[in-house]
Order: sequence, then structure tokens, then C-alpha cells
Amino acid sequence: MIILHVYHQAVLLSVLLEIHQQQLVDGLTAATLYDVYVRSICSTPTPSNWTQPASFNTTICEVANQCLY
Repeated sequence: MIILHVYHQAVLLSVLLEIHQQQLVDGLTAATLYDVYVRSICSTPTPSNWTQPASFNTTICEVANQCLY
């Protein structure tokens, strides 16, 4: 099992459990920087340490509405 925490400005926005290789996170705001932390829970009751944050930005608008330069 994998636990995923999504933060914006130190506020926890989303917690996802039992994710696999890809996971869609709903409800994010456009043009916003987010930090993601991940840890696993294997067969033992003790989870792994949290990863270092991975940061990403959401796009300003939907890809279909973006201009190509």
C-alpha cells in the first residue's frame, strides 16, 4: 500500500491510499505549486519514512485550450 499526501502552502489537501503506478488527484487549482510526499506500508505494521517532497505545478488551463507557439 502507498500513501500519498498532496500539500499547497503547508496545508494538506489530499490523502490517497492503495495507489498504484498512476493516480489522478482531483480538485487541484490551476497555476498552483504543490508538494507531494509518499510512503509505503508493506507487510509489517511500520510504514516507511516519508520521501523528500516532489514538487509540481498545475497548468494554467486545459491542454486543449492552450496556444501552441
